[in-house]
Amino acid sequence: MNAVGQPLSRFDGRLKVTGAARYTADISIQGAVHASIVSSSIAHGRTTAIDTTAAEKAPGVLAVFTHRNMPRMNPTPKPWSHLHPHGQSYLPLQDDKILYADQPIALVVAETLAQAACAGTLVRTEYEVQPPVVFGSQTLKDAVQPPQFLWPVSSSVGDADAAIATSPVRIKQIYSTSDRHHNQMEPHATTAITSCRSSSAEVSAARLMCGHTPS
Repeated sequence: MNAVGQPLSRFDGRLKVTGAARYTADISIQGAVHASIVSSSIAHGRTTAIDTTAAEKAPGVLAVFTHRNMPRMNPTPKPWSHLHPHGQSYLPLQDDKILYADQPIALVVAETLAQAACAGTLVRTEYEVQPPVVFGSQTLKDAVQPPQFLWPVSSSVGDADAAIATSPVRIKQIYSTSDRHHNQMEPHATTAITSCRSSSAEVSAARLMCGHTPS
């Protein structure tokens, strides 16, 4: 934290303000196909029907994946569950459950990104809607503190209670803020190059969160 309050020279600043910075979505690969995610329009429930017929017949579409035909993914073993992306353990397109708003429910693969996005609007979905769980004081009682492995989940510095008790002015108030990350500077995109000669793959993903590097 020794950089806080200090003037810094951003080595990528000129590239960003001039539009010259290259992001994951700017990577051009010959013969690449493009995928667009279809998101849930509800926050909690399950999909009872997904009709991809029109999307599959749309120009340029190569495949449409849902939980019905998506290859099964192996969940991370419990001893390593702390290595999940922060705040989630779910694997996409593995079942009909809807756990949050805009959850991916289909993936359209096409020759161009525009074709994939257009075909995604043709996917028709029916839901069994359940009441969403909205963050608030009533939900905190059901919150679970995950185990701490490689780094602490929470930390504390100083004695807040003592500082408040000796303060000449005290304001008692409760503030609630939603979970939002301010770090990302580019659209969410991932570019993958698979090798026909081996089972390896080269992946370039957008991960600009402070303290994280592509792995």
